[in-house]
Amino acid sequence: MVTPGTITIGTESPGRSPWYQGDPRSAQGLEPAVGYAIAQVLGFDHDHVTWAVVDRAQASAGTASEFDVDLNQFTAPDAGTATADFSTGYFAVTDTLVTRQGDAAAPNSTATLTGARLGTVSGTSSTENVNRVNGTAPTSFAGSQQALDALATGAVAGVVLPTPDALAAAQADPALSLAGQLPADPRLQPDQFKVLLPKGSALTGCVSAAVDRLRVEGTLQQLAGQWIDSQVPPLR
Repeated sequence: MVTPGTITIGTESPGRSPWYQGDPRSAQGLEPAVGYAIAQVLGFDHDHVTWAVVDRAQASAGTASEFDVDLNQFTAPDAGTATADFSTGYFAVTDTLVTRQGDAAAPNSTATLTGARLGTVSGTSSTENVNRVNGTAPTSFAGSQQALDALATGAVAGVVLPTPDALAAAQADPALSLAGQLPADPRLQPDQFKVLLPKGSALTGCVSAAVDRLRVEGTLQQLAGQWIDSQVPPLR
Protein backbone atom coordinates (compact mmCIF):
# COMPACT_ATOMS: atom_id res chain seq x y z
CA MET A 1 0.00 0.00 0.00
CA VAL A 2 1.19 3.53 -0.73
CA THR A 3 0.07 4.54 2.78
CA PRO A 4 -0.38 1.75 5.36
CA GLY A 5 -3.97 1.47 6.56
CA THR A 6 -5.29 3.59 3.67
CA ILE A 7 -6.18 2.77 0.07
CA THR A 8 -5.07 5.39 -2.44
CA ILE A 9 -7.19 5.71 -5.57
CA GLY A 10 -5.68 7.42 -8.59
CA THR A 11 -7.38 9.28 -11.42
CA GLU A 12 -6.85 12.29 -13.65
CA SER A 13 -8.12 15.73 -12.69
CA PRO A 14 -10.49 17.21 -13.47
CA GLY A 15 -12.65 14.20 -14.24
CA ARG A 16 -15.49 14.45 -16.74
CA SER A 17 -19.18 14.03 -15.92
CA PRO A 18 -20.83 11.57 -15.41
CA TRP A 19 -17.72 9.58 -14.55
CA TYR A 20 -16.69 12.20 -11.98
CA GLN A 21 -18.74 15.03 -10.47
CA GLY A 22 -16.38 17.48 -8.79
CA ASP A 23 -14.12 16.37 -5.95
CA PRO A 24 -13.97 12.55 -5.97
CA ARG A 25 -14.07 12.54 -2.16
CA SER A 26 -17.76 13.43 -2.51
CA ALA A 27 -18.34 9.98 -4.10
CA GLN A 28 -20.31 11.72 -6.85
CA GLY A 29 -19.98 10.12 -10.30
CA LEU A 30 -19.64 6.53 -11.41
CA GLU A 31 -15.90 6.15 -10.82
CA PRO A 32 -15.77 7.54 -7.24
CA ALA A 33 -18.92 5.63 -6.33
CA VAL A 34 -17.38 2.38 -7.60
CA GLY A 35 -14.07 3.22 -5.96
CA TYR A 36 -15.66 3.72 -2.54
CA ALA A 37 -17.77 0.58 -2.97
CA ILE A 38 -14.65 -1.47 -3.73
CA ALA A 39 -12.81 0.09 -0.80
CA GLN A 40 -15.67 -0.78 1.55
CA VAL A 41 -15.62 -4.43 0.45
CA LEU A 42 -11.86 -4.46 1.06
CA GLY A 43 -12.40 -3.13 4.58
CA PHE A 44 -11.61 0.57 4.13
CA ASP A 45 -14.18 3.10 5.31
CA HIS A 46 -14.59 6.54 3.72
CA ASP A 47 -12.04 8.12 6.04
CA HIS A 48 -9.37 5.63 4.97
CA VAL A 49 -9.67 6.32 1.24
CA THR A 50 -7.42 8.96 -0.31
CA TRP A 51 -7.22 10.23 -3.88
CA ALA A 52 -4.17 11.01 -6.00
CA VAL A 53 -3.93 12.76 -9.35
CA VAL A 54 -2.30 10.26 -11.72
CA ASP A 55 -1.55 10.73 -15.40
CA ARG A 56 -3.54 8.16 -17.38
CA ALA A 57 -0.77 7.35 -19.85
CA GLN A 58 1.83 6.99 -17.09
CA ALA A 59 -0.44 4.66 -15.14
CA SER A 60 -0.92 2.46 -18.21
CA ALA A 61 2.81 2.49 -18.94
CA GLY A 62 3.72 1.51 -15.39
CA THR A 63 5.71 4.68 -14.74
CA ALA A 64 3.42 6.10 -12.02
CA SER A 65 3.61 4.66 -8.53
CA GLU A 66 1.68 6.98 -6.19
CA PHE A 67 -1.55 4.93 -6.16
CA ASP A 68 -2.87 1.53 -5.13
CA VAL A 69 -5.70 1.39 -7.68
CA ASP A 70 -6.64 3.69 -10.56
CA LEU A 71 -10.15 4.24 -11.94
CA ASN A 72 -10.13 6.17 -15.21
CA GLN A 73 -12.21 4.39 -17.88
CA PHE A 74 -9.52 1.79 -18.56
CA THR A 75 -10.23 -1.14 -20.87
CA ALA A 76 -7.70 -3.95 -21.25
CA PRO A 77 -7.36 -7.64 -22.11
CA ASP A 78 -8.41 -10.08 -19.39
CA ALA A 79 -4.77 -11.08 -18.94
CA GLY A 80 -3.72 -7.47 -18.32
CA THR A 81 -0.75 -5.90 -20.07
CA ALA A 82 3.02 -6.06 -19.70
CA THR A 83 2.99 -2.86 -17.63
CA ALA A 84 -0.19 -3.01 -15.53
CA ASP A 85 -2.64 -5.36 -13.84
CA PHE A 86 -6.41 -5.00 -14.26
CA SER A 87 -9.41 -6.18 -12.30
CA THR A 88 -12.47 -7.82 -13.71
CA GLY A 89 -14.87 -5.36 -15.36
CA TYR A 90 -17.07 -3.03 -13.36
CA PHE A 91 -18.90 -1.28 -16.24
CA ALA A 92 -19.98 -2.68 -19.61
CA VAL A 93 -19.42 -0.14 -22.38
CA THR A 94 -22.62 0.27 -24.42
CA ASP A 95 -23.26 2.13 -27.68
CA THR A 96 -25.28 5.36 -27.84
CA LEU A 97 -27.19 6.96 -30.71
CA VAL A 98 -26.24 10.61 -31.25
CA THR A 99 -28.59 12.84 -33.27
CA ARG A 100 -28.97 16.53 -34.05
CA GLN A 101 -30.77 18.67 -31.49
CA GLY A 102 -34.23 19.58 -32.74
CA ASP A 103 -34.25 17.16 -35.69
CA ALA A 104 -37.84 15.91 -35.63
CA ALA A 105 -37.06 13.25 -38.24
CA ALA A 106 -34.13 11.75 -36.31
CA PRO A 107 -34.52 8.16 -35.09
CA ASN A 108 -35.46 8.09 -31.42
CA SER A 109 -36.41 4.46 -30.73
CA THR A 110 -35.32 0.98 -31.72
CA ALA A 111 -38.28 0.83 -34.12
CA THR A 112 -37.25 4.01 -35.96
CA LEU A 113 -33.66 2.75 -36.27
CA THR A 114 -34.70 0.20 -38.87
CA GLY A 115 -33.46 1.37 -42.25
CA ALA A 116 -32.21 4.72 -40.91
CA ARG A 117 -28.99 6.15 -42.36
CA LEU A 118 -26.54 5.79 -39.50
CA GLY A 119 -22.82 6.38 -39.15
CA THR A 120 -20.28 4.55 -37.00
CA VAL A 121 -16.53 4.62 -36.49
CA SER A 122 -14.64 1.80 -38.18
CA GLY A 123 -13.03 -0.69 -35.85
CA THR A 124 -15.52 -0.21 -33.01
CA SER A 125 -18.23 -2.54 -31.74
CA SER A 126 -20.81 0.03 -32.80
CA THR A 127 -20.75 -1.13 -36.43
CA GLU A 128 -21.76 -4.70 -35.60
CA ASN A 129 -24.34 -3.47 -33.10
CA VAL A 130 -25.96 -1.20 -35.70
CA ASN A 131 -26.03 -4.05 -38.22
CA ARG A 132 -27.91 -6.17 -35.68
CA VAL A 133 -30.43 -3.53 -34.54
CA ASN A 134 -30.81 -1.55 -37.75
CA GLY A 135 -30.88 -4.27 -40.36
CA THR A 136 -28.89 -1.98 -42.66
CA ALA A 137 -25.12 -1.61 -42.79
CA PRO A 138 -24.06 1.79 -41.42
CA THR A 139 -21.70 4.21 -43.12
CA SER A 140 -18.28 3.74 -41.61
CA PHE A 141 -16.01 6.70 -40.84
CA ALA A 142 -12.34 6.85 -39.89
CA GLY A 143 -13.04 8.74 -36.66
CA SER A 144 -15.80 10.16 -34.51
CA GLN A 145 -15.28 13.71 -35.74
CA GLN A 146 -15.75 12.66 -39.36
CA ALA A 147 -18.94 10.83 -38.40
CA LEU A 148 -20.24 13.84 -36.46
CA ASP A 149 -19.39 16.14 -39.37
CA ALA A 150 -21.56 13.93 -41.59
CA LEU A 151 -24.34 14.18 -39.02
CA ALA A 152 -24.08 17.97 -39.05
CA THR A 153 -24.52 18.08 -42.83
CA GLY A 154 -27.41 15.61 -42.82
CA ALA A 155 -25.45 12.93 -44.66
CA VAL A 156 -26.48 10.53 -41.89
CA ALA A 157 -29.51 10.70 -39.59
CA GLY A 158 -27.58 9.58 -36.52
CA VAL A 159 -24.18 8.42 -35.36
CA VAL A 160 -23.65 5.49 -33.03
CA LEU A 161 -20.64 5.81 -30.74
CA PRO A 162 -19.41 4.01 -27.63
CA THR A 163 -21.28 5.67 -24.78
CA PRO A 164 -18.20 7.37 -23.23
CA ASP A 165 -17.40 8.95 -26.63
CA ALA A 166 -21.03 9.96 -27.15
CA LEU A 167 -21.18 11.67 -23.76
CA ALA A 168 -17.95 13.56 -24.46
CA ALA A 169 -19.22 14.64 -27.90
CA ALA A 170 -22.50 15.96 -26.50
CA GLN A 171 -20.71 17.87 -23.75
CA ALA A 172 -18.47 19.51 -26.36
CA ASP A 173 -21.30 20.37 -28.79
CA PRO A 174 -24.72 21.54 -27.53
CA ALA A 175 -26.16 20.97 -31.02
CA LEU A 176 -25.98 17.23 -30.37
CA SER A 177 -28.58 15.11 -28.62
CA LEU A 178 -28.16 11.71 -26.97
CA ALA A 179 -31.14 9.67 -28.14
CA GLY A 180 -30.30 6.66 -25.97
CA GLN A 181 -28.22 3.54 -25.51
CA LEU A 182 -28.68 0.73 -28.03
CA PRO A 183 -29.60 -2.68 -26.64
CA ALA A 184 -26.51 -4.80 -26.05
CA ASP A 185 -26.00 -7.99 -28.02
CA PRO A 186 -26.39 -10.80 -25.45
CA ARG A 187 -24.14 -13.04 -27.57
CA LEU A 188 -21.12 -10.75 -27.24
CA GLN A 189 -18.93 -9.69 -24.33
CA PRO A 190 -18.74 -5.88 -24.45
CA ASP A 191 -15.65 -3.88 -23.57
CA GLN A 192 -15.42 -3.37 -19.83
CA PHE A 193 -14.05 -0.60 -17.66
CA LYS A 194 -11.54 -2.16 -15.28
CA VAL A 195 -9.56 -1.02 -12.27
CA LEU A 196 -5.87 -0.55 -13.11
CA LEU A 197 -3.27 -1.65 -10.57
CA PRO A 198 0.54 -1.56 -10.64
CA LYS A 199 2.00 -4.63 -12.33
CA GLY A 200 2.26 -7.52 -9.88
CA SER A 201 0.16 -5.78 -7.21
CA ALA A 202 -0.80 -7.96 -4.26
CA LEU A 203 -4.23 -6.30 -4.40
CA THR A 204 -5.18 -7.43 -7.93
CA GLY A 205 -6.97 -10.61 -6.90
CA CYS A 206 -8.66 -8.92 -3.95
CA VAL A 207 -9.92 -6.03 -6.09
CA SER A 208 -11.26 -8.43 -8.73
CA ALA A 209 -13.04 -10.41 -6.00
CA ALA A 210 -14.53 -7.17 -4.65
CA VAL A 211 -15.73 -6.15 -8.13
CA ASP A 212 -17.25 -9.59 -8.68
CA ARG A 213 -19.06 -9.41 -5.36
CA LEU A 214 -20.46 -5.96 -6.20
CA ARG A 215 -21.66 -7.30 -9.54
CA VAL A 216 -23.42 -10.31 -7.99
CA GLU A 217 -25.03 -8.13 -5.32
CA GLY A 218 -26.36 -5.77 -8.00
CA THR A 219 -24.39 -2.76 -6.75
CA LEU A 220 -22.59 -2.16 -10.06
CA GLN A 221 -25.86 -2.26 -12.00
CA GLN A 222 -27.42 0.17 -9.52
CA LEU A 223 -24.51 2.61 -9.82
CA ALA A 224 -24.50 2.43 -13.62
CA GLY A 225 -28.23 3.15 -13.58
CA GLN A 226 -27.76 6.09 -11.23
CA TRP A 227 -24.89 7.78 -13.05
CA ILE A 228 -25.05 6.66 -16.70
CA ASP A 229 -28.59 5.53 -17.52
CA SER A 230 -29.95 8.68 -15.89
CA GLN A 231 -28.11 10.75 -18.51
CA VAL A 232 -28.44 8.35 -21.45
CA PRO A 233 -31.52 6.15 -20.97
CA PRO A 234 -31.69 2.83 -22.83
CA LEU A 235 -33.30 3.22 -26.26
CA ARG A 236 -36.77 1.66 -26.25
